[in-house]
Amino acid sequence: MNRDRFKFRVWDKIGDQYYPASVFCASDLADPDDSTVVEQCTGLKDRDGKLIYEGDIVSFRSRGLFFKGTVVWTQEEVPGEINLGGFGIRLPEDQEYEFMDYSRDRDSLEVIGNIHEK
Repeated sequence: MNRDRFKFRVWDKIGDQYYPASVFCASDLADPDDSTVVEQCTGLKDRDGKLIYEGDIVSFRSRGLFFKGTVVWTQEEVPGEINLGGFGIRLPEDQEYEFMDYSRDRDSLEVIGNIHEK
């Protein structure tokens, strides 16, 4: 089993920085206040070996085209998202894409930022 899938990080809105979830108690993670955002790891790593979390902005190449989107939690396939088995990549509305072929496309995933640090 991939234990990375059960890792979390916490964005502190007041301090404008990330903290590992280990510095918070479980009740804080289960019921975060308005000053924090809890983000779960997808269990996947990008092409450079960096863990991919909710809120990360990723780029990837598929079928000869480059795409960029935000990693989000999704319960179902939604137009504009690529299903990652619970996680998806929300693409900008001007990009159309139907399916991500993991055997080919996953190796090109690269974390290029996150929604908090721009």
